[in-house]
Amino acid sequence: MKSSYRVVKLGDFLEETNERNSYLENIPLLGISNEKKFIPSIANIVGTDLSSYKIVNKNQFAYITVTSRNGNKISVALLSDYNKCIVSSSYITFKVKDNTNLDSQYLLLWFKRNEFDRYSRFKSHGSTRETFDWDDMCNIDFPLPPLEEQVKIVEQYNVISKSIEIKQAINDNLLEQIRNIYNQIKSIPLIHLSDIPTLKEIKSGINKYEGQKQYFATGDIDFLLFSDTYQKVKYDERPSRANMQPIENSVWFAKMQNTKKLLWFDSKSANINKLILSTGFFGIKIDPKFLYYLISFMLVGEFETQKDKYATGTTQLSVNSSILNKVKIPFEEAIATKYNKIYEKIINNIASNNKQIEKLNKLKYILIERTGMLQ
Repeated sequence: MKSSYRVVKLGDFLEETNERNSYLENIPLLGISNEKKFIPSIANIVGTDLSSYKIVNKNQFAYITVTSRNGNKISVALLSDYNKCIVSSSYITFKVKDNTNLDSQYLLLWFKRNEFDRYSRFKSHGSTRETFDWDDMCNIDFPLPPLEEQVKIVEQYNVISKSIEIKQAINDNLLEQIRNIYNQIKSIPLIHLSDIPTLKEIKSGINKYEGQKQYFATGDIDFLLFSDTYQKVKYDERPSRANMQPIENSVWFAKMQNTKKLLWFDSKSANINKLILSTGFFGIKIDPKFLYYLISFMLVGEFETQKDKYATGTTQLSVNSSILNKVKIPFEEAIATKYNKIYEKIINNIASNNKQIEKLNKLKYILIERTGMLQ
């Protein structure tokens, strides 16, 4: 399709800043995540000369040029939550020359497109480390919409983001309710998960199917949320790890240590048979009269602490079937049945909010992709 936008070289609208921390200002040292956000740096800077580090001011960008070790993504971000910060001297720092032509927040949305990640990875070069350098950034052909259209898309994106924040805040409060209730009943006797009546591990293996199913690896789940990064797979062409079938009244958690992801399926869960999960998930089947009690236990921090404690392995630490004979849960059948009903209402509210958050995330994705469409 031919573009009705003016196509420009992105470099005509950008300016490298390259400001150094010469005066050793006491400002945060930040890094950049694959999600294109500034995050606190975990680097050990004891005894490090920070004068060569680069300063990023509010509404300025920074990016990491190396793409070969970055999960096929380029880490680039716009500083918005701080007035200024410092970053490694290896980062490229830059700003939009004139926000009356190109809105900085719009440019960030354009950077968030999957196509930009693919493009920057494809254009990366180097023998030992493949990089997407400043010249590569400046040589990008960029479809430039009118400023009012840029601003409109940014405003729509921000409205959706705010709605997600509100829903997430509600869920955070609901999770706190679960923790408070748990603290009231955790004085009852502890038993192993394997001693809960009807609880059984779900073994790997799926029945042959026609057509395609949606395959979710552990990386496609953000704590309690399904992402849009799943694969559609045929039975004979699916990855070897695509071998776990969700069923009603089941709970699934990530096996890997320090990986907190939780899914559950009850009688109200739709399209279960259209899903496949990775063998990176551990599945548990349980009677519905204990289902929400078990989910709630897994939502409090105590379960994750125990799970991580019992993880084993040589390269990646993870849990196996023995986890059911090791993790302990406060459990008396009468109490579990009683609180299962209380937890059910809270968990259904969390699930409802999660569905809305997932829909809003899809709308965000559509808006992001619009920034790259040639109309």
